[in-house]
Amino acid sequence: MAVADAQAGHPHGFVNPALYAIANGVGYNDIVDPATTLGAMRVDFVNGENNDDGLVYSLRSLNQTQSLHTVPGYDDVTGNGTPTRSFIPLLNRVH
Repeated sequence: MAVADAQAGHPHGFVNPALYAIANGVGYNDIVDPATTLGAMRVDFVNGENNDDGLVYSLRSLNQTQSLHTVPGYDDVTGNGTPTRSFIPLLNRVH
């Protein structure tokens, strides 16, 4: 919002209605579930400081929640999505 305010030359104030007015369009990249399960391998020091006592490996699966899901459009995980280059011009037009 600081960048949008600076480009507009004035504060936008309460923008929630404008944010939802440009939702589900070119102003946002929609974030949805990946086609397959993702995971990340983590390596930690056993003693929390260095590898003198060895390393411990763990696999963390991502996107395995049973309650929150990313769906097309607005969702509780990613909201409207991430802003695109069109976000600020669109915001300035509707606000």
